[in-house]
Amino acid sequence: MIGYLLDTDVLSAFAPGKTDKPPPAAAVAEWLRRNHQLLFVSAVTVLEVEAGVLKLGRTQPGKRHDLLAAWFSSILFHYQDRVLPLDLSGARTAADLADRARAKGANPEFPDVIIAATAISRQLTLLTRNLRHFRLFGIEAVDPFRNLPG
Repeated sequence: MIGYLLDTDVLSAFAPGKTDKPPPAAAVAEWLRRNHQLLFVSAVTVLEVEAGVLKLGRTQPGKRHDLLAAWFSSILFHYQDRVLPLDLSGARTAADLADRARAKGANPEFPDVIIAATAISRQLTLLTRNLRHFRLFGIEAVDPFRNLPG
């Protein structure tokens, strides 16, 4: 089965009120819509986005927080059956990836290790804007903003 794991940065590119980057290309949004049944998210991505929404609600409550919270609730509704937990295979893969990275003198961030391991253990292609973060793991990864998958 062909499938794709959305990295946090790809998912969050579509968050309302995103001001630090230009809006995502319409072609990427359309590709994601057409292929939505092949798309998965890691539980780590849920953690990262939820933490950001909660922090915004605590530090800057208001309209922007309300928009983001509603957007993320919609994401969770649409992906509820496609949020991938860290299972035994993924945990063992993560340990191996982290050890190999450290043997090369690298110190990868924990979320990146878990997301990479989830993609590898589930045989999914990672869709990320941070190819350089994942190159270390030898993972199949594509930046959909530069090159849409097949």
